[in-house]
Amino acid sequence: MSHDHYKHLVMYYRMRYSENFCDEFAENYRPDNIRVASKIKKFTRVKIHGQTYCSVEAASARGSHIHALFVASPDNNRDEEEEESAPPSLFAGQVLYYFEHDLRTKGLHRFAMVRYYGQLSSQHLVDTTGVELWKDSFDELSHYSILPIARIYAPFAYAKYKTGNRLAAIPLEPKFHLN
Repeated sequence: MSHDHYKHLVMYYRMRYSENFCDEFAENYRPDNIRVASKIKKFTRVKIHGQTYCSVEAASARGSHIHALFVASPDNNRDEEEEESAPPSLFAGQVLYYFEHDLRTKGLHRFAMVRYYGQLSSQHLVDTTGVELWKDSFDELSHYSILPIARIYAPFAYAKYKTGNRLAAIPLEPKFHLN
């Protein structure tokens, strides 16, 4: 894991658990801080409910585009009250890689490192089929790029949209298998 990605992981844990987490290289370590190890186990693909999801690091990046489920938008300007009252939203992104991380005090976590497509300033739904328009560029990585695998909703197909620097995200139905 790169140092930048590692900083986002530490921030994710701080936001998720509201505890004093610090990186394992912190010089200002205090006894009440919980050190976050930088060691991860990387995967290029995962299987969720019978659906195989790939990442950019796989042999083919096909299947690396996902819709991620959030309670509020993945930006740095939201607060907890806003998060609790907001309806769920889907955000389009591309998985860079999947990984497992063992946080000694909280157990094993499974994540995807995701870069999200930028949102357009106006409504981005094209029609009633669910096709959405997004910027054809990625937002900066942040702690919201650390996505618990359980928040992967479904894959999507993409195509360059006919006007402007836009991307059409065509939703693909998630696969569910009942036994």
